[in-house]
Amino acid sequence: MKKITYQSLYNAALFYLQRYDASAQMVRRVLQRKIMRLPPEEEKKDYTLWIQQVLEALKNLNYINDRRYAENQGRLMALSGKSARFIEQKLIQQGVAKEIIQKVLELSDEMGTEEERAFAFVHKKHLVLTRENYQKNLAKLARVGFSYEVASHVLQSEEGQE
Repeated sequence: MKKITYQSLYNAALFYLQRYDASAQMVRRVLQRKIMRLPPEEEKKDYTLWIQQVLEALKNLNYINDRRYAENQGRLMALSGKSARFIEQKLIQQGVAKEIIQKVLELSDEMGTEEERAFAFVHKKHLVLTRENYQKNLAKLARVGFSYEVASHVLQSEEGQE
């Protein structure tokens, strides 16, 4: 295995960013995994300074922008019928700051209301709405983060359409 240098970490981060849009925390994890794969006999020095410098350089070039990442991912998840709670938890897992997540959820009109997203989820998953599987459908909607009120309202209005 090659010796790790600042330039090799920078190149690894660029290669990752070519394939994926990512938050700063996600890139940090990728670089840390690269260091963890070093053989045990390799001298283990502290690479955190280099990782921080790589992240700062990529932020200055606007290759890493957590707000842009949160807006894009939030929009994609909302259009696929995910709840605000689900979107928030997913972005937290990806290392986006809570302040950024709250701003994205508040300012985005494209995401629609919670009810609209629940309707999108019901249609996307082709939930068959009958009396027998009403509870199952409620559970499915709850698992993706919709409240009981929203889920029951959506299912009852869908049931009335059929």
